[in-house]
Amino acid sequence: MLGPGLAHKIAAGSPGSTLQFHAWHRDILTEVEHGAVDLAFLGTQAPDQLRSERLFTDRFVCMLSAAHPLADRGGIDLKEYLASRHLIIDLVNGRQPAIDRVLAAHGTPRRAGLTLPLHATGPLVLPGTDLILTMPSRLVGIYAETCAIRILDAPPEIDTMLYYMTWHPRLDFDPVHRWLRTTIREVATELADTGGVHHRDRG
Repeated sequence: MLGPGLAHKIAAGSPGSTLQFHAWHRDILTEVEHGAVDLAFLGTQAPDQLRSERLFTDRFVCMLSAAHPLADRGGIDLKEYLASRHLIIDLVNGRQPAIDRVLAAHGTPRRAGLTLPLHATGPLVLPGTDLILTMPSRLVGIYAETCAIRILDAPPEIDTMLYYMTWHPRLDFDPVHRWLRTTIREVATELADTGGVHHRDRG
């Protein structure tokens, strides 16, 4: 979500800099502590020994094939959601924590039909399947416009997700890092102003 805008701003404001994104993994906060990466993006607040700053809030939507039996609904209730097969993005230990923590509190896990490592690959395999992919609305992007995919509201129990940037306190007053954080805030503000993707009434 933040990558394109951040890349453009850094190229314009600091053309000699190199921006490198790393895939999420379970030891990312250890790398932040050890200085292996400058900053991480999280869907939750970091531990107390690190700094966290909320960038924006997003809501979840469900993506599914236009041929899916639920495709003409405006949204999905929790009972229908749990009875369906899901395409799960493996963020941490085969789960999407912001979603699966909520479902764990209700005592019922999702039924995985397919697990993939990246959000971007999910919508490509949905057409013609009975799978449901749950994603933050701002990641839906161009897939909201394709005739092969439908976007529905997620169950209200799966509410919102908070996005944070996280860094080590030793970088609080580092001028380059302060500039980076300011640039990220600008991108996040612009992104928040655009809002999320809303399903279209097809009735």
